[in-house]
Amino acid sequence: MTDSASGTDPSREYPRILGSNADRFFVPTVEERREQRARDETHISLVAASLIFLVVDALWALISAVLLSDFRVSSLAVLVVDVAVVALTRSSGQQARTAVLLRALLGITFFAVEFALFDASYAYLLGQALIGAGAVVLSVGRGGEGRNVLGGAFAAIGLVLAIVLMIVQTQGHFRELDEQFNRAFELAAVGRTEDAREIVDQLLADNPDDAAVYINSADFFQQVLRDPDTALALALKAVEIADGDLQIPALSRVADLYAARQDLPRALQYAEQAIARDDDVAALFLLRARIFLGMERTQDALADLRRVEEMEPNSDLGRQARFVRLSIEDPDFSTLIPAGR
Repeated sequence: MTDSASGTDPSREYPRILGSNADRFFVPTVEERREQRARDETHISLVAASLIFLVVDALWALISAVLLSDFRVSSLAVLVVDVAVVALTRSSGQQARTAVLLRALLGITFFAVEFALFDASYAYLLGQALIGAGAVVLSVGRGGEGRNVLGGAFAAIGLVLAIVLMIVQTQGHFRELDEQFNRAFELAAVGRTEDAREIVDQLLADNPDDAAVYINSADFFQQVLRDPDTALALALKAVEIADGDLQIPALSRVADLYAARQDLPRALQYAEQAIARDDDVAALFLLRARIFLGMERTQDALADLRRVEEMEPNSDLGRQARFVRLSIEDPDFSTLIPAGR
């Protein structure tokens, strides 16, 4: 009986596949193993797609906010969806595939709305389309290392292409604005003031949310039209909407315009706000020194002038600060400078 039992014991002839509480044992066929491997590879590709989405969109949001100063609500929306997709792809099956494909569609939809309604760059939409293409590669059909690499490549190209195109587009926009404002100043210089103002008014109408346009327009109204009230209103608007690197020039324009109106306490307030944002700009300390002089705070002015000299000893700004400081410390100093210098 013992020999008979040992000869028919399946646990000796075949490896145990199921747990000890199972009522039967089996060995998977080659085809079954192939199908299981295909399912595993598909699941790995779907997990890879969800993680690629999350990493790429996080980098996208960071770069657009820090480098381009153009953070979009859609970036936050897709990050929220990405987290949900990562959770849904923990289990294999149709649910995971549907989640990845839906994320690809939502990314394109979100940025299409931004492009159509909120003046977002077409570069963002193109980038999301390429990232979506990567998701399709990873989620449709059988997975595998080749598909993972190809899907990741699509996502990386989408991110890089979107950022590069956005930088090029932004630089082109700034160049166009500079050319238009230069044209306006040139027309004003030859007496065509009305034509110059039409250009500036049109730039303001076409760029209602661009702080740089308001800053340059404030300069135009102050220097060309001699309209300090409008110039101040434009500069204040620039402060209201400015972000990133444009905050400092906007604040300094307001400070300068208040100083010209002899409203020195307000001028000092805006100058100090600008310095608080970046204390490595020598021109801001020179501006505050002039405000201090107007308020008869001579020692504070001298301290700022010395700071400018230390920061830029060999520049025109540093030499200007030195001249003003020496003129204050020695009233006879300016008389020693030959006429015309």
